[in-house]
Amino acid sequence: MVEQKRHCVAIGRGEGLVARKGDVLMYVADTARARSLLHVLDSTTHPQALPQELATLAQGPNSDTVPPFGALVPTGDALHLLLHGEVIADIELGGSHHRVSGSSRSLVHETVDPRFDRITICTATTTFVPCADTDLVAGVVPGAGFVLQLRVARASVQQQPPPAPPTMRARPVAGSLTADDGAVYPLDRAYVIGRNPMIDPAVHNASASPISLPDDPQVSRVHAYVTVTGGQVMVRDAQTAGGTYIAAPGDQVWTPVGDQPVELKPGCYLRIGQKILTHQVVAPVQ
Repeated sequence: MVEQKRHCVAIGRGEGLVARKGDVLMYVADTARARSLLHVLDSTTHPQALPQELATLAQGPNSDTVPPFGALVPTGDALHLLLHGEVIADIELGGSHHRVSGSSRSLVHETVDPRFDRITICTATTTFVPCADTDLVAGVVPGAGFVLQLRVARASVQQQPPPAPPTMRARPVAGSLTADDGAVYPLDRAYVIGRNPMIDPAVHNASASPISLPDDPQVSRVHAYVTVTGGQVMVRDAQTAGGTYIAAPGDQVWTPVGDQPVELKPGCYLRIGQKILTHQVVAPVQ
């Protein structure tokens, strides 16, 4: 069984979404079509029912609208691997490697040996580069896949990533929003934050990525917007009852944000419900 204390989840650099609910992990390759999958993940109460729910979605009458995805679902002593479309899973166990490929015609469903050392899930058509300093604890973050591994094995991947292929153009990064649960959101894109940000048109048309806070009753379905303009990180509230707040380091009082964009300066904090995000800027390499 996957246990949060024994394993860590490193996020891959690139497009797509990685979601974690409890010990269930999912990678969705197409952000614009992720809504149905994230809804199933969020609405399914018991993990035991999730493999069947995903199979129904991937093989149902609207299967052509379901994007490629990969999921790891622990149920009791079993770990279920589910793949759909051009997604692969590389499984490492005791020095041996086993690759499982998804199918566009059906849902690939296998049971994984729970003694695994590392499982990587990503698309079959891109070079996967993990961010070794990330560890997703909960929520939905941008990413081109993920690596699930034992914490004792993590040191083996703490190295500089290989350079991106010339055909891949990285977007400039203004820093990151780092959550108090360890999630990291690179500030190279816009975000919609809320209990169900997938309903916002900006997320639906892939012009923004979602930050989902599904378990906080103080958070509205669409609660706040984060944009990056000219290196400045701007935040605005979506006219919510709970409000959006910012604070500088050392401040004792949170300042409310209205529906007009307000700058979130480096080192400052953003609070939405119980969630606190910190605007961090990576120091330039000397």
